Amino acid sequence: MAKKRTPAASARRATARRDKRLLRFGTDTPSCAACGYHRRTASLQVHEPGGIANQELSMLVCRNCHDELTDAGIDSLGDLRLRVEDRDPLEIIAALLLGLVDFLELLTDKLREWARWCQEAGPYLQETAGARWWEPMQLAVPL
Repeated sequence: MAKKRTPAASARRATARRDKRLLRFGTDTPSCAACGYHRRTASLQVHEPGGIANQELSMLVCRNCHDELTDAGIDSLGDLRLRVEDRDPLEIIAALLLGLVDFLELLTDKLREWARWCQEAGPYLQETAGARWWEPMQLAVPL
């Protein structure tokens, strides 16, 4: 029968796992490069936009965005994602560029979602908090 861990031991292990992830990510404040998710470090993953064969470039993304980017990469990169001995350097560059295109397309979709949210939130805030709703909150609104 396995030993039951104390709450303190479980907390230490959880902290150690989180610290290990932060070290691997190279930042104390990791977030998804596409959607900004940052609540749980265990839900963040390293993505290689050029496929597993081309790890010169990587980015931190959440699991959902990673799944979307991986699916897009399978479609756009095909065999360029795979490791091949003596691959032509131009194919490696092509894989990286196509992977970046997939990322930028996802980022564009996310930016459109955020813009639509702002468009929909503006009238609601004006109706509920007044025409210049941001002033009481002392928000710096770019003009």
